[in-house]
Order: sequence, then C-alpha cells, then structure tokens
Amino acid sequence: MSQKILLLLIGLSGVWYTGLAQESFSCQGQYFLSLSAEVGSPSGLFLVSIDPVSGNTIFTPIATSVGATMNAIGYRKTDNFIYGVNPNPNLLRLYRVGADGVAVDLGVPQGINLTSNSYYAGDITPDGNYLILLGQSNANSNGILAAVDLNAPNYQVTNVSLQSIYGGIFDIAFDPLSGELFGFSTEAARLVKINTTTGIVSSDYPPQPQVNQIGALFFTAEGRLFGYGTINGQNTLVEINLTTGLLTAVASGPPSGGEDGCSCPYNVSLEKTVSTATTLPCTEVVYTFVVNNSSGLLLTGLELRDLMPADFTVLAVLRNPYRGQTTLAGSQFSLTGLMVPPGKDTIQVLVEIGENANGYYENQALLQGLPTSLGEVVASDNPFTLQATDSTPLWVAPLDLTFIAEAYTLCPGDRLVLDASLYGVNYQWEDGSEEPVRTIAEAGNYAVTVTSGCDQVVADFTVTVGIQETHQEEVLFLCESQPTQVDVSRFGAQYWWENGTESPLRIFTETGTYSVSITSRCFHNTIDYTVQTNGYYVNILPDTLTIELGETVLLPASYWTNDTTVSLAWLDPLGNSLSCADCLTPVAYPTADVVYTLLLTTTDGCQYQDQVQVQVTKDRSVYVPNVFSPNGDGINDYFFVQCRRNDVIVRKMAIFDRWGGQIYAAENLPVNQATAGWAGTLGTDTAPPGVYVYCLELAFLDGFVWIGSGDLAVIR
Repeated sequence: MSQKILLLLIGLSGVWYTGLAQESFSCQGQYFLSLSAEVGSPSGLFLVSIDPVSGNTIFTPIATSVGATMNAIGYRKTDNFIYGVNPNPNLLRLYRVGADGVAVDLGVPQGINLTSNSYYAGDITPDGNYLILLGQSNANSNGILAAVDLNAPNYQVTNVSLQSIYGGIFDIAFDPLSGELFGFSTEAARLVKINTTTGIVSSDYPPQPQVNQIGALFFTAEGRLFGYGTINGQNTLVEINLTTGLLTAVASGPPSGGEDGCSCPYNVSLEKTVSTATTLPCTEVVYTFVVNNSSGLLLTGLELRDLMPADFTVLAVLRNPYRGQTTLAGSQFSLTGLMVPPGKDTIQVLVEIGENANGYYENQALLQGLPTSLGEVVASDNPFTLQATDSTPLWVAPLDLTFIAEAYTLCPGDRLVLDASLYGVNYQWEDGSEEPVRTIAEAGNYAVTVTSGCDQVVADFTVTVGIQETHQEEVLFLCESQPTQVDVSRFGAQYWWENGTESPLRIFTETGTYSVSITSRCFHNTIDYTVQTNGYYVNILPDTLTIELGETVLLPASYWTNDTTVSLAWLDPLGNSLSCADCLTPVAYPTADVVYTLLLTTTDGCQYQDQVQVQVTKDRSVYVPNVFSPNGDGINDYFFVQCRRNDVIVRKMAIFDRWGGQIYAAENLPVNQATAGWAGTLGTDTAPPGVYVYCLELAFLDGFVWIGSGDLAVIR
C-alpha cells in the first residue's frame, strides 16, 4: 500500500451545529472509515494507521464526535471536504465534515426519494460534482441511484432506477484511474460494478463465502481497492483484487454496528521496485518507478531524482514515457521537465552493482515540482510493505555455491534436479551446457562454473546410485493404563516387525524392546523402540472424606512427574462446588455426596487420575416450641425456630388465631435468633393468652424444604 494512513469515524455521542467556517482536509491519499458503535448512533473522527509489524490498526482521535450519524460518505477533491447523509429515509440530511471533525447540516437534498430506501452506500464522482447515493430496501435488491448535485444551491437530486439482482450493497467507490463505480453485495458475497447512467448492477466475479458483511469501500491513488467489514466473524481491513474479485486480509480492526468508507485518492504517488530482492556484485538490476497520477490534472515541469548507494552506477534510462531531459551522474540520475498526464505509467532505469558492494542497501526516489495542493514533493514507496513511503531494499551478497552439496545419493531410476539459479550470472557445466538447472540420472562426478561480472566460483559434487541404510533408536513411555501407538508409514512402503507383523501401525501395551525394518526402493531403515513406564502418579489421600452439610473440606492431592510440566483439571459433577478447577488442592463445599476426579496431563499427552469421595451428612432436626411467655421478663419472650445449623432459612412463618385468622406473617428469617421470631404481638397490641396455630416453611442449604405446623400456647 502506498498510503497506510486512514481516517476513521467511530460511533460516539455528541451535538452538531451549523456553521459557515470549516477547515478543509489536505488530500494526501488518506482513507476514511465511518463506523458506528450501533446502527443510528453518532460518529467520531479518528486518524488510523496500520502497524507494519503487528498488522493491527492504531487509532488517533481527531474529534470525539462529528455530531451526526453519517453514511454514504465520499471525499470531494474540489473543496477537500467529506460529504455524507444520515441513511435513514425518515431522518435523511446531507452533511459536510472538515478537518475540525464537525458535521455541518446542509439540509435535505431537493428531490431525494424518501420512501422505503435506505442510503448506506455513497461516493463522490471523480470530477467532484456529484455525491452518488445508492438506496436499497431490505425487501428488494432494486432501488435508486441518486446523484446529488453538490454545486446546486438546494443540492438538486437526479434519480435513476437501480436494476439489480444483488442486494445488500452497503458502500460504493469510484476507481480514480478508470472512473468505474464498484460496490460489494453482502447478499451475494461478491464484488459488483454499477453503471451510473443506466442503473444496471452487474458482476463477473466469484462469490467470497468468508464475507459476513463489507460496509466500507475505498480506493488508493494507485487504483487498489480496499474494504472494511466482518470476515469470518472478525472485523477486518481487506484488499479486493479488481481482476479476480478475491479478498486478502490486511489488518484487524474495531467492532462496529455499521461502517462506511471513502478515500482521497486524487493525488500523485510514486512506487519503486527492483527486479530482484538479492543480487551479486558486478551484476545489473532494473529499478522500476510507477507514477500514479489520479489528480485528474496534466502535470508539467516535474522532476524525478534518485540518489543510489555509492557502490551503484546508473547506466541508462530504459523507459521514460514522460519525455524531459535525462542526467546520469555515477550513482544518481534525474529526469527533469517531465509531463505527466492522468493515469499510471512506469519509468525503468538500469543500474550496475559495484565490485565492492556487499550487504543490505535501501534508498528512495523523489518526485518534485508538484502543485502545492498535491504536496509539492512525493517520496517513493515500497508497495510490498504496510509501512508508508518506505525505502526499496536490495541485498547484495558475494557469489556463493555452498548450497550445492558435495555428494548426493540417488535411488535406482530416480533423477536429481539441481537448481543453481542466481541473479545476473553465467553457467558452464562440465558437459558444456549453460543452463542454471541440471537434471542428473547417473552416478558420476559433476561440476558447474558460475561467473558474475567480477567473480567466478566452481562447485564439484559426486552422485552415487544405491540403497541408503539408516538406523534409529527411540524411547517411548506408557501412560498410566493407556497403550501407546506408533505409525512408521512415513519412513517407507514395506514393514517387518520382530513379531512377524507387517503393518505400519503398532500398539504397545507392555514395556520391552521392539524392532521394525522399513524398506523402500532406495532406503532401508531399522528402528528400535524401547518402551518404558515413567513412574508418574497423582494421589488423593484419604480416598473418602465425610462432612456435614454446609461445611467445607480441603482435598489433599499430590503428584510426581520428575519436574515435567503438567496441567491439572478437577472434574466436579456438582458443577460449582470447588474453589478452583486447575489447582492442586481445592476447597470443596458440596451439598450432596459426590466423587471428585483429578486429571493430570503431561506435555507428551499422558494422563493420570485419582478420585476422592466426599460424603455429606444431613442433620435436618428442627426444634419448634409449643409455648412461650412474651411478658418482657427476658425469658422465653419470643417464638422462634431452632436448628443445629445456622444456614437454615425460615422462608415463611405464619401465626393464626383459633378462628383461623392470620395475625402474623414473616419471610426469610434466620434460625436460632430469638428476636427474629414472633414477639406475641397482635398489630400494635399484645396478643391475649390462649392457643394459636403456627405454620412454618424452612429451606436447607441443599434445597430441601421442611414444612410443619402445630399449636402454640401464649401465656402471660
């Protein structure tokens, strides 16, 4: 990517205002994304760059809120503002955003169709005259193509009926070089083209099933198309190949409820590549400079200047479609008076690598004399990296043939294909052939002489034909009560084990020594396996523990694996009755009898286990008095429930008089607390002496419910 800086609009809250003075952007090939935290929420403005190391996006805020929900955005090169609309037909407004990050309300475009179409897709024509809006409804792939005249006082709209079988087009973008309008159909998961005159939507591209949704599209000055959306469930920035329609992931991004995109590709960029990544001293390489002029202007009087490393010599300009004057001076050259029309073309320069060159070299070229609006000077970019305007590298290494071995062994009937290819050199084999690749089928002595402009190296090697014998010894360990298996099929085609079996698979259940002979056409391999136990164990003592309901207990486990790294996992049938699931000695608080299992797994996949049973006794004894004397003497003044445990809850307590009338009710009372019970009152008065009836409902820790009733005498 020649430009790796994006501007991102992310959904945040805020207020908008109408103003006349706005600061415009400077068109430098930026990309803009409008993201909303959720559909319909306001948008914020962010400067986004891509980390060339991690590939992740980095966000630098410009404004916490543009003050409006904006979609269908486009960059207008004639005034350097972004235009967009609220996509909801019931709330549709035209907005303009500048470098201050504030959305200015321009009103409702005159003649816009506000029926059932939502305008999520939009871009501005390359001449800057129209904002093209694509409106579709959820129920129909057809819709409207609306051209908003940005030069008209009321932003007059010209509508064209959309003729499409492709639904879910959430953004569109104009190719700055060809002027074609592209979109992406989420419904059909493919790239589409839109004819702005006829409204016909067409596609010769294959579907991309990994796409969940692409809601943002934008072009670079070089005519490369990018999209932002959800790919395989992950928010991703992708590049879309205009020839094949295939997607390539570029960087990850933030989640959003809705997104839209645009760019400012109407500038000039310079890409610099070299014909090889690695070369030798005294060789020649070709540097290619790709000039992308998407400004729409004929640019005159430009200068391309490049200062190569000191060990390089510029020999000639091989191609220059822009005319001008050429100056060559050792390691540098300049092309002045260039006339660059709109479009893309290349300049090629032939460079000789010096005899003393060695190591890593990189440099950049400059394209100068641009108008102020286009930045005056552009530095070259290496298009094969994510970093912006970075240098083009070249590795120069001495002539070396050590990658050719001194000896090779061929199977009978096989051929050896030896590739000695290096950049910019000549070859001479012992048989007189001069190609870099040699096919050898016979035993013998061979040699190749490789010559660069200032060096020569000879590589001699021997080829033999025959059977190659190898022997291996391996040690295997049996896991606890688990057999181990080997598969030797990758070593050859025929197998003979010491017990007479001929299968490549062997399962070992006992310790011992085992052997297998493996043969193929060219190899004979013997492998001896020693099968051992490693003595690892995991242990929980004692095997059985007994607690009362509501109590906790420590599970005392231990293990030995000779310092081998292990992972621990407790199996809890009750689901949530252990303090931890991956520690050695958790605290258990079961409410029922349970058997816990501890699994120990080593790094080689062996698994060991032990179990402990925890028995839970449940004492449900309940004491309910049948008489009490609420006379204020501090003795037996309250009617309350008593249990052996304090974790029992009185979910309901009700007192009735002898005629069945309820005179007291309470819920969720503790047990064993006198003052939490009935104080013998009848509203604000004291209950008269007599016999009453109580009804109780108690809940125990394990969910058991006790229900009881009886007579209660009140004496005073």
